[in-house]
Amino acid sequence: MNSTVLRHLALTIKLALCIFISFWQINTPAQGQTKGSAKPEKVVERKPLDKPEKTGKTAKETSLRYPLIIITHKKTNLLLEEIQKEKRREKPRQQVIFYYSQRILMFNHRIEEAKKTIAAKLITNPNWPLLYLLQAEIAELEFREEDQVRYLKKALEADPACVSAVDSLSQYYSESGHTQEALALLKSTLNNISPERSAGRIETLKNLAKVQLYLKDAAGAEASLKEVLKMSPDDELAVLRLIRIYEMQGRWKEVYALANEHLKPSKADDLFILYRAKASFNLGDLKKAELDVNSFLNRIMEKGDPAFDVSLNFDYEDATKLRAKIYEQTGRQGLAKAEREHLKSSQKQTYKRVMFRQKEEK
Repeated sequence: MNSTVLRHLALTIKLALCIFISFWQINTPAQGQTKGSAKPEKVVERKPLDKPEKTGKTAKETSLRYPLIIITHKKTNLLLEEIQKEKRREKPRQQVIFYYSQRILMFNHRIEEAKKTIAAKLITNPNWPLLYLLQAEIAELEFREEDQVRYLKKALEADPACVSAVDSLSQYYSESGHTQEALALLKSTLNNISPERSAGRIETLKNLAKVQLYLKDAAGAEASLKEVLKMSPDDELAVLRLIRIYEMQGRWKEVYALANEHLKPSKADDLFILYRAKASFNLGDLKKAELDVNSFLNRIMEKGDPAFDVSLNFDYEDATKLRAKIYEQTGRQGLAKAEREHLKSSQKQTYKRVMFRQKEEK
C-alpha cells in the first residue's frame, strides 16, 4: 500500500473521529483540557500582523520574536472558552477570535459556510496567517493535499512564526515521506524564534522530537525534549514522549523515576501510573506493578467503557495485557486466562461498534 493511500486512510479515520467527538461531546461541561493533552502555554502578547509596531521593524521581523500559538481544540465548548479567554485580554486579537469561531463551524459540519466567511475576511485581512491555516485545515478534511500545502506555505509567508502552521506542514511532510523537509522546516523555525520567547520554542521542539523519532534519531529527540523540560518542567506531553523513548530503549529505572516524579501533582495524567507499573514489572517488582496497573484500570473504568470510547481503548488494552502477564508470573494462570478472554470480548465489542457506525454513515 503506497504512502498516498495510507495518508488518505489516516485522514478518513481522523475525520470520522472528529465528527464522533464533536457529536457526543458538544454539550459536555468545560473542564479545561482533557487528560493526556499538553498543557497550553501562556500566549505571549502580540500586535496584530496588519498593524505592526512602529519601531522600524517589518511585520516579519516582529513576528519572529512573538510567535503566534493556537490551541486547536476539537470540542465546541472548549473553543467557546478560548474565544471568551481571548476577549478578556487587554488587546484581543481579532484573527484568533475569528479562527476559533470558524473551527466551531467546521466541527459542526458547516464547512461551506466557513469557506464563505473565510473568503470574505481574506479581502479585508489578507495578511492574517490564521485565515490560510483555516483554509489548509478545510483542504485536509476534503483530501485536497496540494491546496493544503499551498495554504500552509501562505500562512508561513504571512507569519514565519505561526507555530500551528509549522506543525501542520512538518506533519504533512513526515507523513508523505518528506522527512528531511520537515526537519529543515522545524530547525529553520527554531533559528527564527528568539530564545527568550519560550512558548514558540517549546511547541517547535516538541514537533521536532516527533520527526526525529520518526527518523529513528532517539538521541536527537531526547535532547529536544530535555530542552523543552528546561523551559517548562511540567509539560506533560514532553515528559510522556521522553518516557516513551526510555521505554523503547529499555531504560526502566529512568521510566520509573520520571513517571513517579510526575505523579506527585494531584491532577497528573493517569498514563504516568501505567508507565510506573510497566517499569516496576520490568524491574522485577511485581507487587508494585500490580498495585499500579489495578489503580490505572480502575480509573479507566470510571471514565467510561473502553469498548465504546476510542480514546480509552488503546491504554486499556495495554494495561490489561500487563495485568495478565503479572498474573501469569505470579502463578495465577486462571486469572491470566480470564483477563485475556475479557480483553478479547472487549475488542470484539469495539470492532462491532465501529462496523455498526460505518454502516449507519453509509
